[in-house]
Amino acid sequence: MSASCLVLLMLIALFSREAWREIGVVASLGLTGALLQGLLRRQQLSARSTANAMVAALVVSAALAVLTYGSVRSVGSHLFLASVVAAGVFLGQRQMLFVLLIDLVLLAALTAAEWRGLLVTPAEGMPVGLRAWLTHAAI
Repeated sequence: MSASCLVLLMLIALFSREAWREIGVVASLGLTGALLQGLLRRQQLSARSTANAMVAALVVSAALAVLTYGSVRSVGSHLFLASVVAAGVFLGQRQMLFVLLIDLVLLAALTAAEWRGLLVTPAEGMPVGLRAWLTHAAI
């Protein structure tokens, strides 16, 4: 995960005019992955604790990606999907449903904030509202 975050950072820096918005989120997620991997290898964290921490890091990163970009339409919002998938694979069905509920509430709050003009949206022409939330929730 850390290596993929490094590759993603380089690609963002190369192809994005506003890379500073995404670099911090991707870098922190990559560093979190590296730290958790180190703790797991040293047996200072159990596999279960590491999985819980990584899923939490994905949820937090998703929310930060939306906040730093200023819109739920950011690419970082797909981290919400990644957190549900990771919870389902590593934690089980009950935890996956809990993460899904948290993600839906966060997406609803961020969508409402953008719809009311509380976020600085970089993109024009694509209204956000119930339809945008429903689309993200369905994904």
